[in-house]
Amino acid sequence: MKRTICLALTAIMTALAFTSCAKNDSTAPEGFKEISDDEIGYDLFVPEDWNEDISTGITAAYYSSEDPANISMMAFEMTSDVQSMEDYWEAYLPSLSAMFPDLKFENVPEDDQTEGVAVGEPEQLNLDGVPALAYNYTGTMNGVTYKFYQVISVKNATMYIFTYTAEIANYDSHIKDVVDILGNLKFH
Repeated sequence: MKRTICLALTAIMTALAFTSCAKNDSTAPEGFKEISDDEIGYDLFVPEDWNEDISTGITAAYYSSEDPANISMMAFEMTSDVQSMEDYWEAYLPSLSAMFPDLKFENVPEDDQTEGVAVGEPEQLNLDGVPALAYNYTGTMNGVTYKFYQVISVKNATMYIFTYTAEIANYDSHIKDVVDILGNLKFH
C-alpha cells in the first residue's frame, strides 16, 4: 500500500513539474498558440497551424516545410548608437542593401530605386499601444525573390523587431495571419 501511494505521489509530482514548465497558452486567443518565453518582454501568438521554430535562438515560426513563409521577433537593449527606431533603420539599411543588391521598397517610384537607397516613408503603426514603423521590401537570394514586412518598435529602452518573410508568390496568402499575429502581440 505504501509503495502504491509513493508511486502515485511520484507520478503526480512528475506531472506537475512538467506542466509547470510549459508555456501558458491560457491567454492565447482562440485558434492561436503562444510561441514566446515569459522572460523576453512580450507575448507572441501564431495561428495553431503554424510551426514554432526554436533552431534560430529567437522567437520564430514558419507556415510549413512546403511553404516556409515565416515570422520572427527579436528584442535587444538599445545602445548609445541606436536610440530610436529611425536610428536602428539607418544603421541596418547598409547591411540589408549589401545582402540584397536588388533591394526594392514598396511605394517608391522605380526611378527613385537607385541601389536600394530610396526607402520611402514607413507605415506608422501601433503594436499593443506602442508606436511602430513598418517597412515593405523585396530582395532576391539564391535566385528566389522574397518579400518582407519588417516592423520596428521601442518600449522601455528595448528595441523590438518583427519580420515576416515569404517567397513573393506566397506573401499575400499569409498576410491576414501576420496582421492577426501583430494584432494579438502583447508587451509586458
